[in-house]
Amino acid sequence: MTAIDRIGSLSGLVGVPLLAAAVVLVDPASSLDASPASSSEVVAQALAENADAARAGAWCALAGAFLLAVFIARLHGVLGAAAGPDSWLPNVASIGGSVFLAMQLVGAGFAFAAADTDAYAESPQVAVTILTFGWYFPAVYAPCLAAVLASVTAVAFASGSFPAWFPWVTGALLAGIVVISALGAAGMAAAAGFLGMLVVALVVGFGRDRSASA
Repeated sequence: MTAIDRIGSLSGLVGVPLLAAAVVLVDPASSLDASPASSSEVVAQALAENADAARAGAWCALAGAFLLAVFIARLHGVLGAAAGPDSWLPNVASIGGSVFLAMQLVGAGFAFAAADTDAYAESPQVAVTILTFGWYFPAVYAPCLAAVLASVTAVAFASGSFPAWFPWVTGALLAGIVVISALGAAGMAAAAGFLGMLVVALVVGFGRDRSASA
């Protein structure tokens, strides 16, 4: 593995935790326990109390999206080398990862809006829109993470270029995303997706068969 390939692999190990940190920071951890069903005044106060953390989360999301874009490109190369030039499976991971990254950039925009208390100081109803978007956001991007894990799992089973345990772990996490999403716990489904991406980054960077060519 060349130095530039190593950088591509390590980008995932940094980018995934940054994106996970962004999700945690942007969520208004407030004693007010705000939700989309709360009054607009309560939601606005909760977001105002969390403004600094939301701003930090937005910057984490931007940095994480940049690094994960590098990793998704590296992952496409690894999967392409393992699956062969005629396989369409690496494209599934690239498309799922790209859509996920685009959504994280949209989420960063909403995080900056949540941090701008002047934006909803006079119109607290705006705060409800911001919170409601974040409340349901994981349900929208969880399928993108599932697409990446599905591609990785299929290539790993078919190619033998990865550790024998690897596709079983990614397959289990993929199943977890599907089942947990069906149960309505989008946040937990997204957490399983982030964990899966971290496992993929670890194996691509350090755990692959040394005979692999990419």
